[in-house]
Amino acid sequence: MIPDQLFEAAIEYRKTKLWNVLSDHEIFAVQHADGEIGYCCVMGMIGELTALAVYPGQAGLDSLRMLTDDMPLFDELAQMEHMRSQDCVMVSFEVRADLPPRDLAAAQDYGKRNGVAFRGRNAFPHFERFRPGYERWYLEDEDDQRRMLDGLQAAVELARRLQRSRWTNFITDGALYDREIPLLIPEGDGWRLERHALPPMAEIAYPTAPLTDDLTRARLMKGKRAGQWAAKFFRYSTPISDEGGNDMIPFDDLTQPPYYPMTLMVVNAANGMVHCMELADDPVQWVEDLGNAFLKTIAKDGLPTALLVEDDRTEAVFGPLCAQLGIRLERREEIEPLDAVLDEFLERFGDGEGDTSELEEMFEVLRIPGALEQLPDEMIAQSLPLLEMGILPDDIAENLRREIERRGL
Repeated sequence: MIPDQLFEAAIEYRKTKLWNVLSDHEIFAVQHADGEIGYCCVMGMIGELTALAVYPGQAGLDSLRMLTDDMPLFDELAQMEHMRSQDCVMVSFEVRADLPPRDLAAAQDYGKRNGVAFRGRNAFPHFERFRPGYERWYLEDEDDQRRMLDGLQAAVELARRLQRSRWTNFITDGALYDREIPLLIPEGDGWRLERHALPPMAEIAYPTAPLTDDLTRARLMKGKRAGQWAAKFFRYSTPISDEGGNDMIPFDDLTQPPYYPMTLMVVNAANGMVHCMELADDPVQWVEDLGNAFLKTIAKDGLPTALLVEDDRTEAVFGPLCAQLGIRLERREEIEPLDAVLDEFLERFGDGEGDTSELEEMFEVLRIPGALEQLPDEMIAQSLPLLEMGILPDDIAENLRREIERRGL
């Protein structure tokens, strides 16, 4: 349940219309009671979204930088991952029809108890938590609620101070790397305003997947040999929930946020044949799952002579493992067979933004008696990645396996 203080602070913030004064690049900071710095971003100047986001600490600030100053221009997969790497709490102001039922009920309850009517355009406060690798979720955690409250109260104070021209020199524009921003620090019943130098972006520490079992290493080294492979890690483009098994259940009925699984794709560098398409069960601790999937692929298809990669993460994860198995790891700007498979993947299973209606419609069609038998081999083959990822409902998955066996595919 959202505390009354948050609704009160959100209503007060909306009255300031601070988004008419600050752009989303003119950030400021607030110091929380535990000493952590929250970096605050005001949205609304261009009219698309009216909101205030608080990005906690170094990790939060760097996730904001990824959105504003480090967004890839021509890599759709990387763009989607950057968008889903936000680490912040946010309040936006919405029309009633756009609020989830749970949040609408909370706002109406607050209004009824306090004699407040949310009238006007985008009058309803909507509180959310964004975590890397997860779908946006309700603002449930007390620490997150306190961060949001601090950000709102600091924004109201900054709006007051910005009415005096002598404070405007605290607001500076430019990239979120090397400049100073206003820092508001609670002090008694008021606030102290200081300059705060933005810390440099933290160096990314990629995980690795070394092979720790000598017997497995020896067995794989003695196995058959394969040609050159290409590999890439990326975030799956549609959120997945473990609740309800393989059956789709409405978002509003979930008790935990859906997640975007880290995915490993391995293809033959000569012909683009897919050797491995695996999703990790944990969106954060994914390296062990996908490292083991790579080892199983080697055991099944042979030891590649070389592994081609396009990005720092895939190179870092597989570097030690390739060294242990005598696989040449080679960095390329572009790997045409891999890129072609990824483009096809995006075309089929592209950014769904949490909308499962198309999948649900497909499931209903596949449940029609005789529907699978009427599909051509090509369409059956196209459904194999969904079967391997385990996201098909149990009844459809079983029928699909039988049809594949019947056709000898």
